[in-house]
Amino acid sequence: MDTIRLYYPREQDYKLTEIAYQVDVATGVATATFNNPKKLNCLTNDQMIETFFILEAAKRDERVGCLLWTAVGRAFNAGMDIKFSKAVRAPVEAVTAYKARGMGPDDSLVLKNQTIAFWGNFILEFQKNACFTKQFIHK
Repeated sequence: MDTIRLYYPREQDYKLTEIAYQVDVATGVATATFNNPKKLNCLTNDQMIETFFILEAAKRDERVGCLLWTAVGRAFNAGMDIKFSKAVRAPVEAVTAYKARGMGPDDSLVLKNQTIAFWGNFILEFQKNACFTKQFIHK
């Protein structure tokens, strides 16, 4: 998987484990891809926290004008994986710091910040691809 920049509680690199992410500098399009087609890309805590990590990274990256969210396989997302572990592989201090800003697994249904546009398409419309311009991922 790919490495992104985390910003809370301090800047550090983080190697994604559940979502592929890349930025096409020529077009300004960042692509995030769920990649667990065997489980229809069901959400785990790791995927949820990495979603918030990616949204923040894309928001802060001057090269990104558009974030395209897609998935491998026949389903964008089939909902929550009820057999997943609640533990996350991300650094605990980063998860805690992002959650303190309303960006974490326990906040996925609360919709406190800019992720409302993403989650609206993601959960309610079940699109195969979701694309957001920079204005949607900025506060």
